[in-house]
Amino acid sequence: MQVQVGEPFPKNRTQKEEEKSNEYRDETPIGKLMHDFSCTDPANMYYNELAERVRFFKEDKEGISIMCKAMEDMRNESLQEGKKEESRSSFR
Repeated sequence: MQVQVGEPFPKNRTQKEEEKSNEYRDETPIGKLMHDFSCTDPANMYYNELAERVRFFKEDKEGISIMCKAMEDMRNESLQEGKKEESRSSFR
């Protein structure tokens, strides 16, 4: 699976894709990065830069506000896309 810039990330990954993703979780730099991408606790991350940003968005009042706004925008965008799709399908 290859996702292009600007394309939505697939919601349902196959078992094979999930296994491939887990293959990279070792002590190599890419393995550590893959670990950090799936890690929910910044204290358990390898890369400090990434951990600091995660900590900001999860623990800082301003970061939480930014993340809440981003999630609300995504929800509204998804809702609008659903309405457009429903409208298109009702004309068929």
